[in-house]
Amino acid sequence: MAQPYPYDMRIPDNKDYDGWTDPEVHVNSYYGNMLMMGVTDAVMCRAFYFTLSGRAADWFKSLEPGSITCFAGLATKFVQRFETSKTVCKHFMYLEKAKQLEGETLTKFRIKWKNAICEVEPMDDLTAIHMLYMSLRAGDLYQDFILRPPLTYEEALRRVTDYANAREANAVKRSQEVGSTQKSIGRPDGRSSDQHDKGRVRQADFTPLNRLAMDALRYTQSCIARPCNLMRDGKDKSKHCAFHRCRGHDTEDCTNLKQLLEDLLRAGKLDKCVGKKHEGKRLSGKRGPKQSDSDRKDDSREGGKRQKTEPITFTLEDQPEIGDTGMEALVVTIDIMGVDVQRVMVDTGSSVNVLYLDVFQKLKLDPIELTPIATPLSGFKGDTIHPEGKINLPVEIGIPPRSIKTQMEFVVVDLHCVHNAILGRLAIMRIGGIISMPHLCMKFPTQGGV
Repeated sequence: MAQPYPYDMRIPDNKDYDGWTDPEVHVNSYYGNMLMMGVTDAVMCRAFYFTLSGRAADWFKSLEPGSITCFAGLATKFVQRFETSKTVCKHFMYLEKAKQLEGETLTKFRIKWKNAICEVEPMDDLTAIHMLYMSLRAGDLYQDFILRPPLTYEEALRRVTDYANAREANAVKRSQEVGSTQKSIGRPDGRSSDQHDKGRVRQADFTPLNRLAMDALRYTQSCIARPCNLMRDGKDKSKHCAFHRCRGHDTEDCTNLKQLLEDLLRAGKLDKCVGKKHEGKRLSGKRGPKQSDSDRKDDSREGGKRQKTEPITFTLEDQPEIGDTGMEALVVTIDIMGVDVQRVMVDTGSSVNVLYLDVFQKLKLDPIELTPIATPLSGFKGDTIHPEGKINLPVEIGIPPRSIKTQMEFVVVDLHCVHNAILGRLAIMRIGGIISMPHLCMKFPTQGGV
């Protein structure tokens, strides 16, 4: 207990184990955090007390002096003491709940499957393979499993990943080619190809959007793709299409645009454009039926409850003890897959979230889970770098109960950096973060408060 702490060590200050949950989960999480800090075995033993509360803390204080020689011995005694609180693994038939749903992409199914299989008891490869392909819906992958049965569970999971990546890449390629194969110049009858396609594609065949096609187009141009714009003007000069950038038909009636949006929806790229929007927003310029005064009061009262949030403010108490923070970067600690990852830089100048390859490997993630990326990144050292791929990971930001749990997409790059990860604009917008550089602080709303 006399072992001093390193000067820059961040001792966990949340008493998160009280003896009533799985002790192995707590030990593994704590051990992973300590490995990230690179501390000695003695420091691990001493700092372990700061993660305990209640009867767990009482047990630690009851240990006789000199009875612990290493952290492995402390962990063994700790797990044995709270053996009755261990989580009982579920039977492998629990995987029936992880079946692929109708319309569910292989990428989402793979994430759901991996979360479910972590909760069941250990099983042999043949059982795991059987449960996996029985959970798949009929299609090319299921047929491939029947024709060429995988020999190991690892091979089966790799084939699921390969099919998921191939389908996503194919969907993106299809969206880029929409309109490029259409004859856009010089139709004999003077009509545009979009007008010609209207007779073959019904408007009812497309998924209804929760916003105008023009708004969806702006989102597509800024975030996803740059649509084709080669089209000659049609006869009707009073109409204009923002997609083809020509006259002759309206944007809202453009079949090529709606086909592009439909392909992006199927690829999971336009989830924000489907479903219900806030009732207080109008989806068109038409006015609805006139409301009575009492109806307006009720709507206003209900709307007030939905929109009521705690204001985000910064005070002198938020300022760090150091002096000028103008040259300092905002660095935080976040939870990724149950592991506290320190030295995560919040960068409003980054358009993506970045995870460095060495941290990816320390989290024991499999490279086959990465989705390939064809577009290189720039801005790290002034040159471009080709990323290893991208991956969606569960993230928790903040300290419970004032924390947010969400899924975030990280681009994995093979670079050495003083930081372990970068949170870009997408992450800041997802949690609704507000940054104050004079206070070197970021605040965001949660269900437990700011």
